[in-house]
Amino acid sequence: MQKTQNAAILASLTALLAIGAGNLWAAAPGGVKGYCAWGSPHSQKIAGGKGVSVFCVQQPDSAGEALYWKISGDSLRDIVMTNKRKANLTDCEYINFGGVDTRQKQINTYHNGRIEGKNLQLRFDKGGTPVPVNRQGNSGEVVVYNRVLNSVERLKVETYLALHHDVTLQNNYLASDNSLVWNRTVLEEYSHNISGIARDDSSALQKDTLQSTVLTLRSNRPLDNLDFVLVGDNGGKLCFGNDTATVSLEREWKASVTCDTISVDVRLDNSQLAELLDQTAIESFRLDVNGTPYTADEAGYFRNVTLKKGANTIGVTADGSKLKRDKTGGIFSNMEVYPNPTTDGNVRIRILMPEEMGLTVKLYDAGGRFIGQRNDLAAKFHDVSLNLPYNGIFMVQLCTLKETRNLSIIRK
Repeated sequence: MQKTQNAAILASLTALLAIGAGNLWAAAPGGVKGYCAWGSPHSQKIAGGKGVSVFCVQQPDSAGEALYWKISGDSLRDIVMTNKRKANLTDCEYINFGGVDTRQKQINTYHNGRIEGKNLQLRFDKGGTPVPVNRQGNSGEVVVYNRVLNSVERLKVETYLALHHDVTLQNNYLASDNSLVWNRTVLEEYSHNISGIARDDSSALQKDTLQSTVLTLRSNRPLDNLDFVLVGDNGGKLCFGNDTATVSLEREWKASVTCDTISVDVRLDNSQLAELLDQTAIESFRLDVNGTPYTADEAGYFRNVTLKKGANTIGVTADGSKLKRDKTGGIFSNMEVYPNPTTDGNVRIRILMPEEMGLTVKLYDAGGRFIGQRNDLAAKFHDVSLNLPYNGIFMVQLCTLKETRNLSIIRK
């Protein structure tokens, strides 16, 4: 009897494992089947005479040139991809990438309809690379297909990677079932800092929290398959408008929702706002969603915010009387310097100017010896971080075309 029960239990466990494995193997990036590598491979064999599609999530550790990957083989000179260029040494073809911020995480893609050669290897280490790269890019995730994906398949893989790694695409976002979850044309104005709450079983994608600059959203319920909430902002400044009883943050968000309704908790990081209320005065902020106001609790959360299917508008307002505003008209009248004194040498200077202008910051020690300087482009709000290298009194000189201000800061 005991043997029969044990056999039954073993059979049940085997069945459950088989189902789990089946579900696991059914998943693919963006639901696009047939990948030959997915994750963090060291190398991958590629069949010659076929096409290839390679997707990499990368974040180089500096602005220098870093290797993403290279393809080599017995009868093929290397094809090399870095954060600054693509080099096809077989065809003597070099394509430089311009206007890309190589310090930011990005999705790098490569598609080739036919690669000839034997014993082809796609490698992700920089050893023996025939171009002068000085480091390896930090690989977040790699997806490889030994064929060329069509445009819809590419977009689905890129959507999966973008949501998984919080990279903003300059295209539409597509779920694994081809449904449109972010319409780039309609939401063009809000296509900055896109992040998402998402569940897509065919992609093994599940995220119940998103962060888009100063806003963090967290779902209050388990997500159903193909539930998506994507949020992007309009690129507005993190400062408030005109001096009135209620002022609005210039930055505004849109949330694109695929389910009928979803409740989320929203956290506002008011420490990043250019015009600060008292840090204890989070209750003076209001979150406005489709015209409905929400107030924050003592923990700083706007609870049970309702988002509906389609596009939702999210804004932040505040009590204008509690903003730290410039009342005298002086360029440096609205300025915070903290901590002063400092114990670890780190100091932050935040300045809200009456108009956009450039700022030069110079640092001197107590004896007047020049230590260094930074030059910031014209802006209305400047957020400057300094490090005082040792204990003592330092002089910081803040320079604009209209006014200069000297500050004494102590490290002890």
